[in-house]
Amino acid sequence: MERTFQVDLHGLVDLLSEHLYSSPRVFVRELLQNAVDAITARRALDPDHRGAIAIELIPETPQHTATLVVTDDGIGLSQQDAETFLATIGRSSKRDAIGHLRREFLGQFGIGLLSCFTVSDEIVVVSRSAAGGSAVEWRGRQDGTYTVREIEAEIAVGTRVYLRAREDSGEWFLPETIRELIAHFGEFLPVPATFRVEGGGPATATAATDTVTGAPFPWEIEDPVDELRQRRLVQDAETRLGAAVLDVVPLQSAAGGIRGLGYILGGSISPVARPAHRVYLKRMLLGEQVEHLLPDWAFFVRAMVDTTELAPTASREQLYEDGLLDATREELGQALRDALLAMAETDPDRLRRIVDVHYLGLKALAVHDDEFLALFADWLPVETARGRMTLGHLRRSGARLRYTRNHADFQQLAQVDAARDAAVVDGGLVYDAELVSRLPAIFPDVTAEVVDATDFIEGFEAPAPDDRFAAERLLGAATAVLAPFDCDPEIRTFQPASLPSLLSTPDAALFRSQLSRSRKDASPLWASILDDLATTAPEGRSQLCFNLANPMVQRVAALRDPQALAATVGIMYVQAMLLGRHPVGDRELGLMSDAVGHLLDWSVPDGGTR
Repeated sequence: MERTFQVDLHGLVDLLSEHLYSSPRVFVRELLQNAVDAITARRALDPDHRGAIAIELIPETPQHTATLVVTDDGIGLSQQDAETFLATIGRSSKRDAIGHLRREFLGQFGIGLLSCFTVSDEIVVVSRSAAGGSAVEWRGRQDGTYTVREIEAEIAVGTRVYLRAREDSGEWFLPETIRELIAHFGEFLPVPATFRVEGGGPATATAATDTVTGAPFPWEIEDPVDELRQRRLVQDAETRLGAAVLDVVPLQSAAGGIRGLGYILGGSISPVARPAHRVYLKRMLLGEQVEHLLPDWAFFVRAMVDTTELAPTASREQLYEDGLLDATREELGQALRDALLAMAETDPDRLRRIVDVHYLGLKALAVHDDEFLALFADWLPVETARGRMTLGHLRRSGARLRYTRNHADFQQLAQVDAARDAAVVDGGLVYDAELVSRLPAIFPDVTAEVVDATDFIEGFEAPAPDDRFAAERLLGAATAVLAPFDCDPEIRTFQPASLPSLLSTPDAALFRSQLSRSRKDASPLWASILDDLATTAPEGRSQLCFNLANPMVQRVAALRDPQALAATVGIMYVQAMLLGRHPVGDRELGLMSDAVGHLLDWSVPDGGTR
């Protein structure tokens, strides 16, 4: 036997208030939305119908809690409409005959009116349909029951909704709260509204008076001078965001039916931040924390837009993720890109201010866009051995562009490079290695190469003839100490003299070292797998280059005690690993411990004196 589902309305209301809607305050939005949609439907019958919404608050008395009355002169409801659409959860009059959403309406899910149960135990709807017939009264209660009846009262075509505050919801029925919520959700609605507190006189909310509804969007206001308009837009953006705004750019998307503005924030923003945007749907506020509207690289931009095409989620606080939103996001990213490109050509100083704060996001875009990189290279900064410099400065210097694979290599080479008056780029920072490596494809006169410590060591000077004897003694001792660690010593002279040594660890050597450390703590099965892997791994050995220009290295090379010389070499090797941020394992720590012990024995003989 076929049966229909039973709905526990009280449980459903709890679900809405606790999980679907972020706050009970959305009941004002839903009432405004239904009123606007009713007026939109009536305009389909009478294109000259302007429509209006009247909101009245009857304050709390000793006998009764406050009551809110929302009246519209829209299309109205017949008794059959009330039965069909008000009493059936999920049924909406805003769908066509085959169930497709009619996109000219704000509401489309048939559950919005239920949000009123988060603040009231009963919803009373009195309405007369534009199609004719008697007025109808519908009463819905939170326990899931309702009544509907025709009434003889002579009322105008349209709908009036009555909400009486529940005992625990009085805070939502205060005059200042209602006025604030109308402005919050309906500031830009095209339908004029009035707000009146019984006994307090009329308080109209039209654009001509209180501008609670009917206001133009910021981008719709014309200014005689572009500079004045830009200044006004920035001030308006800072007021809305409560944060510093560096610049404002236009946003448009044909796919999403979007017009609006992108606010470039004035402070540094983390690339992993989750940008939240202010989105309006047909001029009604959808949400202030809408995510995923812009591409990930635009993390430094906050948007304020109005859409006519994108679909909201059931809570009407986020956008539905679908192919249309993907296409819109791509178009909005292109709009941002075009705005920045226009600045590069017409207002470079304005662009420079943006780059100084948000260069990381711009680098993310330049990595994937040759045209963007070509126009922005002169402004994008990178870290070099001589400090922060722009790619444009490096490119115009005429020198070869050199960059490291990682930050550890850069830390070692930076001191050497600065002493040579060169500018190796720190390729360990986000996007920098990719950007530098792609410059030759954009600018034919530029060459770029990746470097590591081995490349530098090959260019260092050999010891002078007078230093060869000491260098050979040091080389012999170091060879014996470093052999177990797959490291070969070199003796060179280089600047700065303050740097005692430079450690080069090729990728192959680093990989073998990691294999060795992993095998120590591995299970027998995993250890055998690592052994097999080691047999096929490429050969590679580290190099420790001692700087004979360094005073300490000169003193070490002059040591005549073999044990003291070996111990000092071991300490210098581990120190070079630490300075280069190479991983230090148990073997290296053991070498350091033994070396320190030997030096203590050597420097403090029996008896405590020397």
